Order: sequence, then structure tokens, then C-alpha cells
Amino acid sequence: VVVPARRVVRPDGSSVEVQERLKPCTKYSFYYRYVLTGTSVFGLIEQAAFDDRVDLGAALSPSPGVAFVPEDWEATYASFGDSEITIHAVHLAASLGCTRALDWMRQAMGPAVLDTQAVITVKQASNLHYTPLMSALFMSCTEVVLWLLDQGGSATG
Repeated sequence: VVVPARRVVRPDGSSVEVQERLKPCTKYSFYYRYVLTGTSVFGLIEQAAFDDRVDLGAALSPSPGVAFVPEDWEATYASFGDSEITIHAVHLAASLGCTRALDWMRQAMGPAVLDTQAVITVKQASNLHYTPLMSALFMSCTEVVLWLLDQGGSATG
């Protein structure tokens, strides 16, 4: 465990419980290169990519009346120098060719999740980076690329 579960207070005064963050949070490196630090969500997405028996709804749905906690769906990795990139679980699913996980997240979180952009932070300056479509292209996941385009996915968010 890198960071234990904790309560986060939002700017509006509300608070949510954020899951513990693990390093690594997946069995295999992201893009065959980067060790991800994130929640168990990422391990479940990875399992679903390799095992059709994984029930995403049972594994990932929040309890009734509980909203998704955005931080639970984010992971980070060190890229070059002192940069850090934050991705969403859709980036991992796209890079693994897991259309089933992408479709589940689209239905659970809404179609805009398919255009979630990664964020690159260098020396405390953050900028939007790549989309799930670019993750799928980078990993040559042609079926996912076509599916994302059919769903209105974009290269630029």
C-alpha cells in the first residue's frame, strides 16, 4: 500500500472515502513499460481484459446510493524526468483491448468518459494529454480503435 484509504474533502464541503492506492496496482506494466500506482479498480480492469468471466458490474459498481469516486478511477506513473502522468481506467482498458470494460464504463459513467484525457504534470504545471483512443492506437488495438470511433471517441478529447 502506497497511500491508505482516506477521506477527501471537496471544495463544496462534501467528503468522500477514497480507496487505498497500490504500487503496482496491475500485474503487468502499462504500455509494457510503466508501473501504475492506483486503486484495485485497475487490477480488476486488467483481469477483465484477460478473463471474460470477470463480472465488471459486480466487481466495480458502487453500493446503491453511493456515487463513483473519481480518484478511485485514476492511476499515475512516472514518465520522463520529473513528470507524472495521471490516467483514467478507460486508458488502461483501451490499451489492453478490452472493449467490454470500456462499454461497461460508458454505460456506468456516461459516454463522455470515453474522451477522458490523461494529465501530464511537469514541475507542478499540468496539461491535458492523450485520450483512450490514442492509448488503443499506441498499443495497436484495432478493434478498440474502431469501437471508440463508432462511439464518437476523439483523439483530442
